[in-house]
Amino acid sequence: MDIEKLKKRCGYDGKPQQWQYGFDLACRELEKHSKQPQWISVKDKLPKEKQWVLIVVRCSDYFNVEQGMYRGDGRWMNCWCANRHNDLYPVTHWMPLPESPTKECE
Repeated sequence: MDIEKLKKRCGYDGKPQQWQYGFDLACRELEKHSKQPQWISVKDKLPKEKQWVLIVVRCSDYFNVEQGMYRGDGRWMNCWCANRHNDLYPVTHWMPLPESPTKECE
């Protein structure tokens, strides 16, 4: 998204200061949201085989977020709900794990 082009297109410089503040705030929020990883439905795409990811598991009336590995055969492993009851508690969404920290913990 080219913010400067958008500013020119909507007449940013001629708008009141309050309007500009709201515009800038909305742009910052959009930028933050666009950088966040998004959940991927298992209906749309599956991770690579033996790839560690975060998963959403439907456990009865609630959803649980866990770390798991896709085995490549439609099953998941090394996660509590999905490992024990793949059919009863299906994985619905996944996303790649975030980058590891680069600094040592203090």
